[in-house]
Amino acid sequence: MFVTVLSTALLLLFVIPISYVLARYRFAGGKLISTIYMACIFLQATYIMIPLFLELQAINGLNNLPVLCLVYAVMQFPFCIFTLQGFMSAVPKDFEESARIDGATNLQLLLKVMVPLAKPGIATITMLSAMGFWNEYPLALVLLTDDAQKTLPIGMANLFEVQKYATDWGALFAGLVIIMIPTMIIYLIGQRYLLQGIGAGGLKG
Repeated sequence: MFVTVLSTALLLLFVIPISYVLARYRFAGGKLISTIYMACIFLQATYIMIPLFLELQAINGLNNLPVLCLVYAVMQFPFCIFTLQGFMSAVPKDFEESARIDGATNLQLLLKVMVPLAKPGIATITMLSAMGFWNEYPLALVLLTDDAQKTLPIGMANLFEVQKYATDWGALFAGLVIIMIPTMIIYLIGQRYLLQGIGAGGLKG
């Protein structure tokens, strides 16, 4: 729970303002940055596992859950920025212009205008990312070598290996149910926003 919540919070903290800037402001290199983010969607964590492990080992970042949360968040940046940038680009600029006339600052525009209007998009990336963080296995397996720090998917994999020979299927299925419950709750809470987000994402601004 700690890893999922902190990773999601870090993701939203960075992705929302980055998406807003790329969607609304025109500056030198803006299109290049957007293109790089889109290209990085195809860069999976398993492709850079060895250099990532060596870098974190050099800064004593292994077996550190906050560092793992930061890595999780950064790996989701490309997809989430690409998705949320599309939502924010579709928001009419009239809302921002009205707020500027009333004296709103850039930060107020982001928090009081763009975030409420882009709520379906924010809910979509929050749900998808949180479920991805909850079930993530390869990075946690490599970056967490201390048994006391290992996340739930690694524990379930170990339990599966043990129960294969102990034939205690009741314990294994009980563990699977425990893992499924949080993802089901997240989906049930946010399904309305997810459906709105899918519908809005299919429209051109």
